[in-house]
Amino acid sequence: MTGAEILDAAEALVLRELKSRPEGLTNAEIEEKTGLSLPVDHHRGYITWTILQHLVKSGIVQKMGRRYRAC
Repeated sequence: MTGAEILDAAEALVLRELKSRPEGLTNAEIEEKTGLSLPVDHHRGYITWTILQHLVKSGIVQKMGRRYRAC
């Protein structure tokens, strides 16, 4: 699997969770439900946050305060 394929799969995983929760989820909630976390305390949330920022910039996800929601 290429790096691009891994990122696509991670984005699809995040989107699937967000679509199942119309009220939205926080970064921490998404991380907990998807398992996208690094076992290093000072990097906790980084992978999920990076994926979410890309999805927000692409217009696929909307940020509402601390919560994210699929568009």
